[in-house]
Amino acid sequence: MRLNMHPENDDLWGGCRRASYAGKLDLVEHPIDASKILRRNLQTIFAEVHDRREIILQGQMAAWAYLIVFEFASKFFTNVYYADKSGGMLLLITHRES
Repeated sequence: MRLNMHPENDDLWGGCRRASYAGKLDLVEHPIDASKILRRNLQTIFAEVHDRREIILQGQMAAWAYLIVFEFASKFFTNVYYADKSGGMLLLITHRES
């Protein structure tokens, strides 16, 4: 599964106030309020995922949002990756079966 962290992702950021500044969409919602909405949306998104082997986090977003998503994803997925702009992938965490 790939999860685009950018504010244009309605599944992830639905319920948050967003606005365009200089042609770029950004969150207007305060991070404390946005984090509550983000957690609720993540529960819905992850509940619908059947293949929990890996998730790839990508897209431009604030560090606090990545930390919340990483913490959530690490409980649901075996491998959590971060994809950078150049297409490289960094393994953030892996849970190996014993």
